[in-house]
Amino acid sequence: MTLVRRSDTLTLINLTDQALRVRAVEAASTYDTETLVQVTQAYMTTGSRKGARTSAKTLAAYSLAVRDFVPWAQKNGVQLLRPGRRDGGRYVAQLQTRPSQGRGKSGTLSAATIAQYVAGARALYRALRWAGATEAQPFE
Repeated sequence: MTLVRRSDTLTLINLTDQALRVRAVEAASTYDTETLVQVTQAYMTTGSRKGARTSAKTLAAYSLAVRDFVPWAQKNGVQLLRPGRRDGGRYVAQLQTRPSQGRGKSGTLSAATIAQYVAGARALYRALRWAGATEAQPFE
């Protein structure tokens, strides 16, 4: 897993509205996961209710979720900027049937883990709306 440097996030925060929109649209169109993580973190630290008080744990959890959702979307033909009305539900269904991983784990992902992944994917879409890249809300 690649760590997002704070300087990369600060660069996005300091872009003009138009430049931020272009960067977000390009990243979503090419499924550039790391740039989408940066956009999400920039939103979380400047555009969300908690802003700069957003915990490092929340940023890490949402980054993990974005790193899971974006490749899933690409593999399943989801256009990030224009998702289908059922695509959010398809992702949730996939999470609900995904096997748990790790030592001593069996069965499927827990409800708490699924909720965390969905929260991160929702944050990605809030970030894309904040950046002016889309109005889509596939998890609402």
